[in-house]
Amino acid sequence: MSSYAHLYPKLDPADEEQAAAQACHWRPLGTSASSETEYERKAIGSETFTFISRAADPKHHCSTITCSAAVSLRQKDDNLTSGYDERVWKQIFRAAWIDVALRLPFALLARQDRPDQLKIRLPSRVQEIEQWADDTVSFEKADHTQQANMDALLHTKEVLGCLEFPTSLGNEAKLHVLPANEPLCFIVALQISHSLTDGSGALAILKLILQHVVNFDGNTPAQIDLPPVSVLASRLLPGFSALVREDARPKPEQYESITMQQVCKMTGAGFHAFKLHFDRPFPPSEWGATLNVVEQLSEDLTRKINAFAKMHNLNVSFLIHAAWGLTNARQNTQEMRSDTTMAGFVAINSRRAFPLELQDPTVSAQGCVSPVSICIPIGAATADFADPTERLLMLSKYLADEFKGVEKQRGTMAFLSERWMQRLIAAHPAGEAPAPVQHPILVADGKYDRILPPILRSKKALEVELHTEAILMGIDHGGPVNVTPIGCRWWSFRDQLHFGADFSEGNFEKRQVQKYLSDWKKILEEVV
Repeated sequence: MSSYAHLYPKLDPADEEQAAAQACHWRPLGTSASSETEYERKAIGSETFTFISRAADPKHHCSTITCSAAVSLRQKDDNLTSGYDERVWKQIFRAAWIDVALRLPFALLARQDRPDQLKIRLPSRVQEIEQWADDTVSFEKADHTQQANMDALLHTKEVLGCLEFPTSLGNEAKLHVLPANEPLCFIVALQISHSLTDGSGALAILKLILQHVVNFDGNTPAQIDLPPVSVLASRLLPGFSALVREDARPKPEQYESITMQQVCKMTGAGFHAFKLHFDRPFPPSEWGATLNVVEQLSEDLTRKINAFAKMHNLNVSFLIHAAWGLTNARQNTQEMRSDTTMAGFVAINSRRAFPLELQDPTVSAQGCVSPVSICIPIGAATADFADPTERLLMLSKYLADEFKGVEKQRGTMAFLSERWMQRLIAAHPAGEAPAPVQHPILVADGKYDRILPPILRSKKALEVELHTEAILMGIDHGGPVNVTPIGCRWWSFRDQLHFGADFSEGNFEKRQVQKYLSDWKKILEEVV
């Protein structure tokens, strides 16, 4: 847990004493007595806890929701059963509880016939969400009666929603939402597995994004403002990349506390590497098939580039990740474009772990497995490149030279640097240069000041915006071994929540996507 210790304040010893270390026999939430997927009731080393949301202190703007949650340690986690660390568990609970705040509105959308259930109060500021998580988490040992009652609730027809998602610490969670006896209250059952994976760290940016989710005066509950779904999704769901209208984007000053060091922590080896942007809504029936094709192309390209790196004796691994974003819900259909655009990124992450004494602490970060990380745009429908195949080949050769230089210098580079961006801007023809980049995330690092070769330059000035958007909205939870640790799961439960109705007016032109993917397939067949 050392990689995440800096994200949490010191725990109160009195809170730790409230948890019971005794294992109890139970089955996971949401399974029936006849389910073949039940865990064994022996569950040695398995722990079940319940924490209840208490009356909120108004000064913290906490939730008025009555919440319960249960957590289990799977029997297969043998490495954890011998040395149970309650401090670790409390950190996991706290992080997962913060994640609950992000999913709650989406869980309620599953029951849109009960609009009163949408009236909730959540923290609105960065500091308040941390305080909210601390104030609402109370550890108690769940006895057999409590567990039986929870199981009974989960088997009623009144369940408002059930989501499965990875938390910001990399472990799996199930969120069950049920109605409570009191008006405007409901129960949240949260089941968490202890399966942390290094390379995560999106919690920091989630706390920043959350302040844009719900607006209220801090004294009375307020109706949640539901903006276009893509805007809401980009703010609530980490791993869900969405390019939104300019007037809906969070302003740069709202991210002023993000530093390059934090970005490196957040991205690690799981930075989104491939991104699609559709300017038209499209029906859910198209999601799965198209995504599968894109994923396959991404994996093919990843293998080919990795083969190139191996051929040149480069200890470098390339990761391509597909992430989807939708724009233009019903509220702004008049702004629909006549075409469907896509944009791609490649994130190049060195898997070589530099000795700690050789790492630059202002660039690399604790828990970041990739001290060498560069993000380079590899294509966009609105950019005019002479020959995509030649461009990718040049990209490979250029990267080979770059990484050989890094190997020799034993230094580190940031994937974005102010100097690099300035040179990119200067390379654009007169009249086409974008506005000066004032985003605080583009801090000078003094390490990487080379400009891309001419073949890699775009004739349209979209890279700056796309780079920034990918960082702010495209943070990934997964480690280096997962090409798509998040995307498919998001789309799976979006479908469960019946979001398709929001895009029923869309006119998705499948042929354009097929043509674009066909072009990519040809490129893949020719590269290296």
